[in-house]
Amino acid sequence: MSDSIAGFPAQVLSSTKGYKPYLLAFISGMIYPTGFAPLGIWPLTLVSILFFYSLLKYSPAKRAGLGFCYGFGQFGIGTSWVYVSIHQFGGAAVALAIIITLLFTAYLSLYPALLGLLFNWYQEKASSPKLGLMFIFLWLLIDGLRGWVFSGFPWLYAGYSGIDTVLASWAPLIGIHGLTLIIVGTAILIEKMFYNRHLLLKDFFSRQWQLPGLVLLLVWGSSLGLAEFHWSKVDGEPVTATLIQPDISQDLKWEANHLRNTLTTLDEMTLKARGQLVVWPESALPIFEDRIRPYLTRIARRSALKGQSIVTGVPVRDSHSKKYYSAAMVLNADNMATAEKYYKRRLVPFGEYVPLEDQLRGLIEFFNLPMSGFSLGPSKQNTLHVDGLSMGIAICYEIVYPRLVYDQSRQANMILTISNDAWFGNSWGPQQHLEMARMRALETALPVLRGTNNGITALINYKGKVVSQLPQNTQQALEISFQPRRSHSPIQYYSFWWVAIISLAIVIGLQFLSNRQK
Repeated sequence: MSDSIAGFPAQVLSSTKGYKPYLLAFISGMIYPTGFAPLGIWPLTLVSILFFYSLLKYSPAKRAGLGFCYGFGQFGIGTSWVYVSIHQFGGAAVALAIIITLLFTAYLSLYPALLGLLFNWYQEKASSPKLGLMFIFLWLLIDGLRGWVFSGFPWLYAGYSGIDTVLASWAPLIGIHGLTLIIVGTAILIEKMFYNRHLLLKDFFSRQWQLPGLVLLLVWGSSLGLAEFHWSKVDGEPVTATLIQPDISQDLKWEANHLRNTLTTLDEMTLKARGQLVVWPESALPIFEDRIRPYLTRIARRSALKGQSIVTGVPVRDSHSKKYYSAAMVLNADNMATAEKYYKRRLVPFGEYVPLEDQLRGLIEFFNLPMSGFSLGPSKQNTLHVDGLSMGIAICYEIVYPRLVYDQSRQANMILTISNDAWFGNSWGPQQHLEMARMRALETALPVLRGTNNGITALINYKGKVVSQLPQNTQQALEISFQPRRSHSPIQYYSFWWVAIISLAIVIGLQFLSNRQK
């Protein structure tokens, strides 16, 4: 048996011809999401990135196409829950739902295609370490672009795959984008270590291995030390709470003749709830708040007698501007009209608002969903306050936007995220969503309470670990106790734009150096 590791990955990838590089890129992309929830096989995400980088290195004329194929596999698998939302709950026919899903996947695939195109702009030998640096910082730039254009889609960032590894302890310092840098950088360093086409076992101690190996050892090893740090401190006494998961069917939720059943369910579950705080999920009340104030006042007064406060998701309308919002509000037993509210600042396209509304409204049922005309809330909003709690709020989709959560967490001693993940059905979506909520807890070093309509309702501690949760698609209440904390995690105080500016400067600097050497 030979002691050479011949052709991994260089020989295999550099010898591919015709359609094979595109097929390999597509397969590599399909492997990428297996590192995320629910599978969580994080080494496969490393392998996926490694092969994508190697393909780009050895196929310079095909880089944009390879990026597109990689993205199509990556998002075709990773965001396949879009089909469930469109077909099962949006009412679109199977064929139309497939077409819309493929178009959405194709749009997201343009981002890795752009990475390949920009990578092609940089001309260096395959053996140059500067090529790897260019790839890493281009990846970060493209992530930033995807999280910003058209209000952004910051889903499946590579750093999330590291949440259950030792790397997670870096999160309060460098956030999700910093973790992405480490994950992508690790894949590049491993590829560099295996670059030689005929690597012998004795070469494991050669110079080729020493520097990458040392960098990997320092970054991954220092994670163990960082795990001992606490980036927040106790603030007040522990709080008891009940998170209500009413499990209202999405098919019935917005039906007028089902409203009474919904109100009765919430009323009965709240009557049994224990603790100082009771949480109802996003849009728990499928009717404008001003239309059911007597109902809300009655429940708020009854709960106040038990020493309880209630926070709920509810649609709210402005009688002056005629706009309406998805909101979270603290029920006020004395005057519901003056209750504290938070208005959602990031809306789900087609679910909560319709782009090109004049052209698309009424075209098919999917573009006519109930409550799909919400407006954006103000960009600057305060936390909500309940009996010593200062709650940073993130409604549903907002929890996946790091900066949005950081803005709230600086004033808060806990984070409350309410959601309605019924749109995802039984796909990977709810578990991916929970994983991103865990990352926000880890980054901010604050406990996160997650209240949902049908799951996954959970308590996440300040270390990003799920303390307790309810199973999906069940009508239950989760009784919890948590410790409010005040955070001093560094990531809250600097913007991703600094990462983007530094990345852009490095990319331009590398290109400048490359041009000077020619």
